[in-house]
Amino acid sequence: MKIESHHVISIIQVVYRRTRRFIVALLLILLIEQLWTSMQANSLEALRQHSHQLLQLTSQQTALSARALMMNNDQDGLQQLVEQTLQHPYIISASIRNNYGQLLVSSSSEGEQPNADRASTVLVETIIDEQRNLGFLQLVVDNTRLLESPNKTHAYLSYFGQFLLAFAVLAGIFIAITFNRWRYRLSNNRLANNR
Repeated sequence: MKIESHHVISIIQVVYRRTRRFIVALLLILLIEQLWTSMQANSLEALRQHSHQLLQLTSQQTALSARALMMNNDQDGLQQLVEQTLQHPYIISASIRNNYGQLLVSSSSEGEQPNADRASTVLVETIIDEQRNLGFLQLVVDNTRLLESPNKTHAYLSYFGQFLLAFAVLAGIFIAITFNRWRYRLSNNRLANNR
């Protein structure tokens, strides 16, 4: 069996084109994976920053509410404010101190005290009336509970994002198969017309 040189060259060209397409497809898949990983890290960080901003707003609002109660010397109102603040599931304890650091009111979640084993954050917000320092609000926050909701949201979105990526790859494969069929059909029709 004699193989002509133009057949060998055409076979090499076909193999080269298919290998090149395969490498381009692999590079695109790697690029998509890198973009996906980068997006996941950025979105998780954005959700965490948003949670911390909400925590800052909570402490500022509580401090503003405490200002009016401290000016009226309303100890019962301060105690109610501290207990209302504890209704947030991520706050372990809350206390209000005067400008000398003396404890005015304090409360903590039932049976929960901050300890070294728990990842917690202590927020201290100054209670100010115009230019005068009235005292301080101290909140101890459980970071695990604070980030529980953003982490669940991120996991949920990531789960469905993986399906979208898989569907995009499948759609790319089907488009490539369809394009190749059309191309081969056109080339076969041209060959038949040339004969």
